Amino acid sequence: MASWTKDELNKIEHADELRISPLGNDNTAGDPTTIWVVREGDDLHVRAYRGRGG
Repeated sequence: MASWTKDELNKIEHADELRISPLGNDNTAGDPTTIWVVREGDDLHVRAYRGRGG
């Protein structure tokens, strides 16, 4: 896995929420999920908007 740049970490840290989509085997994006991210140093902790079911 590639490391995040300081600029990327700062942008993610200051976003209210993010939307991510999983990639399928054919590299097409799946349904997006809203997530919240907390930054702790260079680590990101992610929680789905609707918990584990999201």
